[in-house]
This record gives sequence, structure tokens and C-alpha cells, in this order.
Amino acid sequence: MVYNFDVYVIRHGEAPSNVSNIVSGRSKEGLTEKGIEQAK
Repeated sequence: MVYNFDVYVIRHGEAPSNVSNIVSGRSKEGLTEKGIEQAK
């Protein structure tokens, strides 16, 4: 049996917790200025 499926890899821009080396998981934290540029 053959299964076909799609895999999507999504990367977000830099957030303040990333700069502080904190793993935040899911949060409503905004992006840094650098993160906004990366997301474009």
C-alpha cells in the first residue's frame, strides 16, 4: 500500500524569547524588528 501526503515546514521570524534563548512554545508574543523583516 502506498501513501501520499504533503509535508509543510513553517519557520517564524525572530521573537524576543528567541533572543533570550528561552523556549516559549506557543505564545502570543510579537516579533522583533528583525523578525518582521525575516517574515517578509
